[in-house]
Amino acid sequence: EWRVMIRKEKIRVGDKPLEAISVSKDNTEFNLNLEIIHIHSDWIEDEGNGVEATVRIVLNTSEKLSMAQAFEHFGTVPLPPYLGRESEASDRGKYQTVYAKDSASGSVAAPTAGLHFTDELLAKIHDKGVKRSFVNLHVGAGTFRPVTVDNIASHKMHEEQFSVGANTIKEI
Repeated sequence: EWRVMIRKEKIRVGDKPLEAISVSKDNTEFNLNLEIIHIHSDWIEDEGNGVEATVRIVLNTSEKLSMAQAFEHFGTVPLPPYLGRESEASDRGKYQTVYAKDSASGSVAAPTAGLHFTDELLAKIHDKGVKRSFVNLHVGAGTFRPVTVDNIASHKMHEEQFSVGANTIKEI
């Protein structure tokens, strides 16, 4: 099961908004079926309305791939809409923090506040004796949503999930 955002109005539990999507890349075929099993929230945006939902995905591929591998193989890097272009292969490195873990997939984007950190900068910070701890943040699609209201309290955001390890809590 995966938590996703779907830009389509009037979706209900049990709906199958994507049935038998077929994609082929590098001689690998990918067929996907999607079923809505829980709706978390509705959202309204200038680009179109939709839902945040949990879906069950059935994957069939010509190669033996896990769902994460299929997304890795066929997916693209989500870019902020203000860039006004499709993602390129080089974006994979540009829009990822140096401290991200490959095993921690789930974000729709990198936390932009961390993009300026480099391995060299983190080494200099360490050499000065600065302790650091890590949290895991799955950036949500709301990161791309422009603020269009005068009162920030009225701005609707999507959820973001995070986790903090017990050792990090102790260190802090």
